[in-house]
Formats: sequence, C-alpha cells, structure tokens
Amino acid sequence: MLITSATPQELIDWFHVKQEKQRIMCVMLAPELEDQQKLKDLILGFSAADAVLGGEVAFILLDPTGSSAVGLDRGLGEVGAFSGVALPLRDTTSFRDLTDEWEHHRDHVAKTSARGMARFVPDFMQIFNVEPVDLPCLCLVVHGVDESIVLSLDKEWTTEHLKELLQKIRIIVDGTPNFKKEISSIAGLLPKSLERIQDLVNSIGAKTSQISKILDQMLRRYDGSAEDRRMVVSYVAQGCQGRKILEDVLARFSFKESEKLHRDEQILRLLRLADELDSRRAPLIELQRGGLFIPSVTEQAQHWIESRDKLFGELESLLPGKQIATTRINRNQLTLIKSALELVNTSGEVVGKAVAAYEWIIKLVGKGG
Repeated sequence: MLITSATPQELIDWFHVKQEKQRIMCVMLAPELEDQQKLKDLILGFSAADAVLGGEVAFILLDPTGSSAVGLDRGLGEVGAFSGVALPLRDTTSFRDLTDEWEHHRDHVAKTSARGMARFVPDFMQIFNVEPVDLPCLCLVVHGVDESIVLSLDKEWTTEHLKELLQKIRIIVDGTPNFKKEISSIAGLLPKSLERIQDLVNSIGAKTSQISKILDQMLRRYDGSAEDRRMVVSYVAQGCQGRKILEDVLARFSFKESEKLHRDEQILRLLRLADELDSRRAPLIELQRGGLFIPSVTEQAQHWIESRDKLFGELESLLPGKQIATTRINRNQLTLIKSALELVNTSGEVVGKAVAAYEWIIKLVGKGG
C-alpha cells in the first residue's frame, strides 16, 4: 500500500478494524541514511517483494508529498490508495511509464517513499513504544487485534534478509483467521433476552434493599439478639435468596414467639417481596441453564484468544520482539458483552458456565491494556 495522506495513528486504527484485504501490515522503522538506501532498493525491486508478500501481508510506504485526495479518510472509512496488494507501484504513472524517463521516475518514487518513511519514524515510535536503541525494527499491525508486534532487526540488515523475513511472515499469516469477523461474531451473540438483564438486576437490587431495610427495622423494633443480626447479615449478603430461606430465618428469630410479631404486617410484605425476587431471578437462571448464550461466548472467546496467542507466538519466534497495544477499538466493541456477563455473574445465581465465560471475556478485553 502506498498511503499518501494520513496520520500514523489514523493509519494504524484504520488497518486494525476497517480495511478488509490484508491480515498484517508491516511498518518499517529504519531512519538512518543507509537504511533509507536499502528501503529505496527494496522499492525499486518491488516486483520481487510483492511476490514474497502475497495477498495477506501489506508493506506500508508513506509519501508526505502526496495529494490528500489519494489519502486516508479522516473518519476511518474507505482508504484512497494506489491499487495493488503489497507494494502497489505497478499502477502508478511513474512505474507504468514506458518512455525513456521511466528509470528516473521510479528512482524518484522510491527515494521519496524511503524519505517519507524516515520522516514519520518519530510518530510511529511513540505509537509502538519504540526507543532509539530499538531501531531499526519492523512493526506488525494485526487486523482485528488491538495489539501489534515489534520485531528488532539487525543493525546490518539487508534487503535480502528482509525479504526472507517477510516471506516467513506470509507463511505464518496464511493460516490466520479473520479476527475482526470473530470479534464481531462474539459481539453479535447478545440475544434480545439480554436486553432485559439490566432492568431485572435493577429490580432485584431494589427489592433486596427493601427486604434488608425491613429486616433491620424488625431487629431494632423487637430488640433482636446478636445471633439474629448474624442471620440477617448472612441472608442479605447472599442476595436474599428464596422465600424458603427467608421463612427459615424468621422461624429462628429469638423473638419468634412474640404475639406482636405474629400480627406484624411487615411479615407478609417480606414474604411477598421474596416471591417477587424469585420470579425476577427465574429468567436469569433460565438464561444460564439454557446453554444458548454463555457457552457460545465461552467457546468463541477461548478460540479467539488461542488463535491470537498462536499467531503472536509464531511471529515472535522469528526475531526478538515485544507486543504493544496500539488501539482500543476492538476492546471497546466488547464493552456491552462484558457488562452483560458482569450482570449475570453478580446476579446471585453464579454457575460454572457463567464464571468460565466471564473469565475468557476478561482475558479478551484486558489483553495488552
């Protein structure tokens, strides 16, 4: 890709989540003059590099002198770029020219692009958390993943060594899944029934608070003992679970024989609230037992993480390197599903599947952040 108008962060964000053609984008950070010459030589021999990269890997070249009309849309929409896959110079005027000036034109484009990349190195260094001592390096932006990889290059790197590295990257990427589609699939698992969870949990919380308040008033009104208070604290702490448990608590109060208690209308109100709590918890219990939502989230989130870790592990085995978070766009897309699982997980009806799903989503959302 030859991008002519975009800030480095816009370019990174766009590749992470908007573009659909490549799985990995290579950003070369090599600003020294000898590095620029090597990069220029790589561009002049673009056909060989293009063949090495294939259709899954992009190698970005930036030209600061280019027209904004050929640049990246500021809204992270479609990209205006020269057609092609990796080093798409074949369709530019300078590289199509068949006149006697063709060699001069190609040399000019290659030199300008090499200088353009050097000019943007400081901006990319900040994005990829690269220190001067880390240069030169090759940064790999993975489509659909918020993290990128920085691979350290030898100070004496050559274009041939770089092409060998790019070929290894291509082989690794060939079997890489479309992470963006997998993230969208996970986010799309939220069924309509989950839209009721917030209302249900709010209602459950309100009624639990009412029960707690009434029990506290009763303890004060009937001068409840320390054991009475311990039972109430335990019952409330466990979410006021079920009418039968409440009846057991009432039957064990030290003042259970009080005639005034038997006439107390608050007893009926407590039992009614307990029944209402049970009815509101039923949909949450059914949601967890139904096997429609939570197990699917668990399975897909686990698959996403395992696939991502496998890809990153293979890429990091090529050269010394590190992972760095370069965007939060995908992570932000999972906010709704994470919130929904938190509600299920804290509703007082925790089961194994909900816990497992929540743990995988936490890993998914928290990676690199």
